[in-house]
Amino acid sequence: MSNRQVVMARKAVIRNGWRLAGGVDADAVAAELHALHSKHGHLVPELVLDAAAHEGSAMHAAFTWDDTDAAQLWRMDQARCLIKAVKVEYAPGEHVSLYVHVGESGYQPTERVVRSPALYEEAMREARAKVESAQTTVRELERAADDAGAVEVARKARRALQHLGSAGEELRPV
Repeated sequence: MSNRQVVMARKAVIRNGWRLAGGVDADAVAAELHALHSKHGHLVPELVLDAAAHEGSAMHAAFTWDDTDAAQLWRMDQARCLIKAVKVEYAPGEHVSLYVHVGESGYQPTERVVRSPALYEEAMREARAKVESAQTTVRELERAADDAGAVEVARKARRALQHLGSAGEELRPV
């Protein structure tokens, strides 16, 4: 059985927490993504967007097609990127983010966050969630490597999981 057949034999789901502009059929989206990859030998956002632009595409509802709304969403994403991009240089080559995201209160000055136990704990919760997300990604790669018989890749993934686990433990509240 080919790798494509193995992947397609499983039921596709949309990741929890992913914001969709509308409902989509995960299996149909997976099939379209596989078809694009098979046709082009790779998968990049431009190919997905071009295919999804057709109203008959299973991916169409996942996008905001009103240009005014889409432009606003894009600018909001650019604003988030800008906030995260600004760093303070403490020493040559040593940079710290000027602002850090803290739950519902949005972005707060990093210096304020480290001085406020409540803000600091919320920022650490978000950091733990990022580590847990990375662990999930590595577990998925490990599972896929095991299924494909890629022993060395699976071994590296398990080693990475051990390191991520250590990082997660360091972020736990005292």
